[in-house]
Amino acid sequence: MIIGFIVPIVGFFIALEMIGAIFLKKTKMKAPYMGQNSYEIDITYLMLAIALIVLGAGALSIDGILEI
Repeated sequence: MIIGFIVPIVGFFIALEMIGAIFLKKTKMKAPYMGQNSYEIDITYLMLAIALIVLGAGALSIDGILEI
C-alpha cells in the first residue's frame, strides 16, 4: 500500500477485518462504544478503509500511472 498498488482491494480486506473486529468486540467482549477496550477505533479504521476503497490511491501511485 505504500507505493499505491491495488489499494482498493487492500482497503476491502482491511474493511472486512474491521467488521469482524467490531462484531467480536460487540458480541463476545460486550465492549462499550467509548472508553477502555472500546470498539470506537475499529469503526474509525473501517471508515478509513472505506475511503481507500472509494477514492483509491491517487494519481501519483502505481495504480494511477498504470491506469488500473
